[in-house]
Amino acid sequence: MAGAAESLPGPFDGIAYVPLSGKSRRARGYDQSRLLARRLGKALGIPVVKALRKCRDTQTQHQLSREERAENVRGAYSCGMDLSGRSLLLVDDIVTTGSTLRECAAALYDSGAQSVCGICAAEAQRP
Repeated sequence: MAGAAESLPGPFDGIAYVPLSGKSRRARGYDQSRLLARRLGKALGIPVVKALRKCRDTQTQHQLSREERAENVRGAYSCGMDLSGRSLLLVDDIVTTGSTLRECAAALYDSGAQSVCGICAAEAQRP
C-alpha cells in the first residue's frame, strides 16, 4: 500500500480510515482499516487521524447489490473534527462498489477537507 500511495496525488496532511462500529470492533478484537492506516502512516511518515466514526450499525455489505450497498451505508459515518484545508488519504481494507469510501469521503469533505484520496488493500470482484 505504501508503494501505491506514493503514486497518488499528494502530499497528504493525514491518513484517515474507515472505522468499524464499536460493536463490530469489540466482537472482532481489532479494526483492520485502523491497523492498515497505522502501518501505512508509519511507512510514509504521515500522521493518522481518528477523524471518522461509524454512527450507526449497518448490514454486512458482501451479499448486497450495488444499490443496496449505497443505501446501507448512507449517513452511517460522521466526522467530529475540523479538517479545514487538509488533504487526506482515506484507508479501507476492501473496496467493491466504492459506496463506503464515498460516504466516508463525503463526511470528511463536510468537515472541511480540501481533498480526499482513497486507498484500499484489496478489491473484491463480484461474480
